[in-house]
Amino acid sequence: MPHSDIHKKKLRKNLTIALMIFLWCALIWAVTMIKIARADDYQGGSRMAHQIKMLDTQQQWQDDYQKKAGMRDIVFSAREQARHRQLDKNTNSHGIWNQIWSDKSAVRLDNENNRDNQRQSHLDHITENPQQWWSIWTQHQQEKSEKP
Repeated sequence: MPHSDIHKKKLRKNLTIALMIFLWCALIWAVTMIKIARADDYQGGSRMAHQIKMLDTQQQWQDDYQKKAGMRDIVFSAREQARHRQLDKNTNSHGIWNQIWSDKSAVRLDNENNRDNQRQSHLDHITENPQQWWSIWTQHQQEKSEKP
């Protein structure tokens, strides 16, 4: 596509906007550099007053921390004691739960053994008398189909 007058106008407009953005950034940069250069003597010694205030604040913070340190140790020891009490309680209840579970497991194991023994004796009886069991099963199926 050939360049026309519209392309030249848009190029001129785009370059103007880019130059304005660049000049704005340069202005902000220049103002920042001037402020940084004057930072040491800004407001005639207020920087020193600020540093002294910060040192006093730091000392107050350290004193406050020392006062609270004793309380922190008390809270930590109370928390540890509570945690050990809970662990002891959990250990005792865990032992009781294990006992109950093992009793239930023993009963269940006995029931499963009984059921397995009954099933095996039933299978042995079927293999010994297959004709008898076949007749009983067919009779049962007929009775089921006759019921509405």
